[in-house]
Amino acid sequence: MAKWSNSDWSRNRSFDADKWAEWLVSPLGQYILQMESRWFFKTLENQFGFTAIQFGSSEVNLLASCKIRQRILAGQGPTVHIVADPLNMPFATNSVDVLVLPHLLDFTTDPHQVLREAQRVLIPEGRILISGFNPASLWGGRRFIGRDAMPWSGNFISLPRVKDWLLLLNFKIRSSETGGYIPPCAQPKWQTRFHFMEAAGGKWWSGLGAVYFIEATKKVYSMRLTGVVQRQLAKHKRPSRLKLVAGRDDFRLDQETIPPVQEPLES
Repeated sequence: MAKWSNSDWSRNRSFDADKWAEWLVSPLGQYILQMESRWFFKTLENQFGFTAIQFGSSEVNLLASCKIRQRILAGQGPTVHIVADPLNMPFATNSVDVLVLPHLLDFTTDPHQVLREAQRVLIPEGRILISGFNPASLWGGRRFIGRDAMPWSGNFISLPRVKDWLLLLNFKIRSSETGGYIPPCAQPKWQTRFHFMEAAGGKWWSGLGAVYFIEATKKVYSMRLTGVVQRQLAKHKRPSRLKLVAGRDDFRLDQETIPPVQEPLES
């Protein structure tokens, strides 16, 4: 299996992959993980193409419902297929159909550079799916108590700002929403007591959920080719294998070399 190694892949001293994994198995982490899994599974069911990549948190394979055959987990951790730096993605330009970024912008020192790299590697009309913690929520207010623990040490970038960054990079926002309206209670019994806020939040304060979700499409504006040039370009089809770039050396990753990953959570 081909891997891209980088000892400082996230370049964010506040991020600890082990602490993030520990938090995800906590009651709060499971609440967020199950909610996000439902959104990603529903959104990815209708995605098509050759290559889909999940970059960032890989504790759960969010690409499980995707119909794309070549599904790759990249980032950091024992379950990823490619260890890589999100600020310098080792993928060729215009080579990825779908890019999934669960909380990647929350735990990097340069989230705008991550989006620039995403724009580079996606094909025209390629899709990007993003999730992140919403500062305009009860969870964002929890950070005033302290930001040392996970996940409160994250960037908590606002939804309007992320959408503005995407628009500047010629993305078209297809949909955006928030979810998770209960307070960040660590004990399951309090989560159960505040469960009524889920239905009320979706109706009355829909933009104040704990997590935001964005689906966007990369747009490329160019002139229209006709005649001989158009027929010549039509003969060249994009390869069905993802091309990785490592400095001056190019190499390919076959689907058969990808090991199995963790199955998604039951909703």
